[in-house]
Amino acid sequence: ICHTRCIKEKCMQNIIIYNRLSGKGLSQRKYDQVISILKRQYDNVSIYETSKTGDAYRYVKDASRGLKNLIILGGDGTINDCIRAIAESRCNPNILIVPVGTMNDVSRNLHLSRNPIKNLTTKYPADFVKHSILKVNNTYAVYGIAMGRYSSTSYNTSRKYKKIFGKLAYFISASKDLLHYPPIHMRITADGKTYNGKFALALVTTSDYIAGFRIDNKNFVSNKAKLVLIKELDNKPKGSLQSSLAIVKMFVSGLDKFANHKLATIIEFDKIHIDFDKNMDIVIDGEKFCDNKLDITVVPHRTTF
Repeated sequence: ICHTRCIKEKCMQNIIIYNRLSGKGLSQRKYDQVISILKRQYDNVSIYETSKTGDAYRYVKDASRGLKNLIILGGDGTINDCIRAIAESRCNPNILIVPVGTMNDVSRNLHLSRNPIKNLTTKYPADFVKHSILKVNNTYAVYGIAMGRYSSTSYNTSRKYKKIFGKLAYFISASKDLLHYPPIHMRITADGKTYNGKFALALVTTSDYIAGFRIDNKNFVSNKAKLVLIKELDNKPKGSLQSSLAIVKMFVSGLDKFANHKLATIIEFDKIHIDFDKNMDIVIDGEKFCDNKLDITVVPHRTTF
């Protein structure tokens, strides 16, 4: 494990970030295999294991000046921490992901195997391509922002149950929102147009995969983002079954088939502003934030995966 003094001296060109708590983690045997392969592929490798939230962000931010290759052994949350640090610096290292999280939406977008050994023996620098990210107020998102029904699932699902049940833990948690989430009152401005309304779910995405479901095709390599709105027609204070079923249909069928649904509005944009009637819980790459407005801008080709 590389210590802070070494980081500040900018002594490394290649670093490995490992979040042992992501998903079910790696066995010691597999971890040793992964590290052995990486040390053969990259010179001057420094390894850092996170122990708490924000460690990955701070480490990458401190190392950014001399950073050439960043290898992330973790899930979507760890990836977001690292990308935020990169976006706030001037560096643009090659990023190699070894997925060990639960949903691994980013790695699904990159068509990576869940087998880390297979990834490391088939992914070479020649395969790296540029990808866009989202600037969201004063932070960044790699693949998705959500508000409304089911959105709290990502941060309300306990780590204990994720380790035991894997993806099933998210579905159990999501079922609690079926008819118990009030509508969101929003005013949206995009490309000179304004949209006002009451919505069950608002989803901003640059991703082909959300929550493990394939909802789009080649959106991850686009320079545009999509805002998906699912209207709430009823005046029930806790939402309607109709809108809940529409959300389920969107995830199961994908956006192409869902676009003509009577409750759906899909807006493609590179810059958008959203106002809420009160402070809202906002989920950015699975992590909870709170605000009463959002300014979202696509930052093209900012990262190299």
